[in-house]
Amino acid sequence: MDNITKLSDSALDHVSGGAAVLGSAVRCKVTSPLYNANPAGFNNRSSSNMLCTVEPNADVKLYEYGQQFCKVIYQGKIGWIETENLIIV
Repeated sequence: MDNITKLSDSALDHVSGGAAVLGSAVRCKVTSPLYNANPAGFNNRSSSNMLCTVEPNADVKLYEYGQQFCKVIYQGKIGWIETENLIIV
């Protein structure tokens, strides 16, 4: 699990800084599923694991960074989205 850093919920409200800082806003490039559990290794990519769909150009808040999937906050939901579908704003 290289390149994954956890940040407590209480710390998210106090995080600021430049690109790719945990807690910073990132934008979704394309319509992407938001998964309840980390589908790393392309497991758990079923509709039963989906929380919702993130629309293109939607802002999300970075919670944990991973090479394949990032944990983000979107509309009050915490879930996993493919890292390649995100851009730093």
